[in-house]
Amino acid sequence: MARVLARVRRPAEGAVLGWNSGPWNGDAGQPAIDRRVRQREAFFAAGLALFGRDGFALTSVERLCVEAGATPRDFYREFPDTEGLLIAVHDRITTEAMRAMSAALAETSPEPLETRIGAAVRAYLGVTARDPARARVAYVEVLGAGPTMELHRQAWRERFIDLFTAEVERAVARGEAESRDYRMTAMAVVGTVNELAYQWARRADRPPADQIMGEVVRLIVAALNGRPHQTRDAGT
Repeated sequence: MARVLARVRRPAEGAVLGWNSGPWNGDAGQPAIDRRVRQREAFFAAGLALFGRDGFALTSVERLCVEAGATPRDFYREFPDTEGLLIAVHDRITTEAMRAMSAALAETSPEPLETRIGAAVRAYLGVTARDPARARVAYVEVLGAGPTMELHRQAWRERFIDLFTAEVERAVARGEAESRDYRMTAMAVVGTVNELAYQWARRADRPPADQIMGEVVRLIVAALNGRPHQTRDAGT
C-alpha cells in the first residue's frame, strides 16, 4: 500500500503544480499566485466539462485550452498531460466525497448500523453522482485512461477498503456484526459499488440517484450481518 501511494504523486491540498514564477506578474498587475490559481481552476472546470461530456479519449490539450481560455504553454505548466488533469479532477471529486462520507459517519456515530451506512452512502454518492459529468469522471473515464490513472484509482480503492474495515470493526464491537476477517468483504463491496455506479453513470435513462443509494445500503448491510435491509431507500 505504501509503495502504491508513493507512486501516486498527489499535491497537498491547495498546492499549485508547476509553480516556478515570481511573486508578481508585472503585466497583469496582480499577484502571480492568484492568476495561477484562477488558471488552474479554469483547467479543472474545463476537464470536468469535457471529460464528463465527451470522454477522456476525445479530449485533447487543445480543446481543454479553448474551454479554459488558456494556451498549451499554460496547460503544460500545470499538468504533464491530459491524464494528469484527469487524475487531478478525479482526486478533487473523490477527496470531497471521502470527507463528506467521513463527516456523515462521525455525525451518526451513536446511531444503528443501517443509519450510519445510509448516511455515509448518501454523503459519498451525493458528491460523486451530483451531476452526470461528475459521475462519468468518477466511475467511467478513469477506467483504461492510463497506467498512472490506474495506480491512482487503486490507491483510492485501498483507502475506501481501510475506511470500510474500520467501520466494520466498530460494528463488531457494538454487536452489530459478527467477528471475522472482513477485508475480502470490503474488496467485494467496493468493487460492486463501483460497478453499480459505473452502469448507472453510463445510462442515458438514469433512475433517480436515491435508487442506487438504496441498493448500495442494502448490499453493505446484508454483507455485514447477513440479514436483508428493510428500508425502502437510503433516506429511510
